[in-house]
Amino acid sequence: MLNEHSTHLLKYPVLVLSIILGIGMLKLFGMQISSIGFAEFRFELEESQDAAKVEIQKLASDLKDLRSQMTLLEKSQPIDENKILETEQASFEADQQAPIISSIMTKPLAQNKKPLLYQKTGYIFAGNIKQNKELLLSPTVSNLDGYSIKKVDDLMNKTDYLLLGNMVLRASEPLNTVSYYKGIPSLGIVAKSTKVQIIETPIKIDRGWATQVWIKIKVLE
Repeated sequence: MLNEHSTHLLKYPVLVLSIILGIGMLKLFGMQISSIGFAEFRFELEESQDAAKVEIQKLASDLKDLRSQMTLLEKSQPIDENKILETEQASFEADQQAPIISSIMTKPLAQNKKPLLYQKTGYIFAGNIKQNKELLLSPTVSNLDGYSIKKVDDLMNKTDYLLLGNMVLRASEPLNTVSYYKGIPSLGIVAKSTKVQIIETPIKIDRGWATQVWIKIKVLE
């Protein structure tokens, strides 16, 4: 049997129905707000983590450059350009390509997101010229089909390429001085297989032990 309160409520069916619908709408609306709030929080968290990863890999790259500069100072008292070039030759490739662990820091959290250095421009090492024959030794880029670039003439302005290694992106063109690339700030690390575009004519720098090619790039995807 219905109690007294239930009997009173049944006298006003429209009011009861309205209350029930109102409660249902509030619950649904509250769930939607909660869902939207969680999505916004997750987006902000991902953005913060991406920004932190950029700063960490920049610090790692800067630390590597600092160590190289300290090595030069230790081995150049008094300054001996031949010894500096010997030291440079021994550490050059390691200074331009980051280890695998650093490349993990450059990958976005979601597959559909752009690289952390998306649209950034800067300089990377492209390879050494072999005996003035315009052939590249240890090229660092390939065409979009995955074939490594073998000739300097194949490094063309306004053309897209893929990186063959985790490359340190330099803020400006290296100068042919004692400090060379070590005096150029690092913008961070661009991960292997990232698509980049050459945006200027490649430059050649004769370091005595090798003629080196640098390219200015824009990070694409």
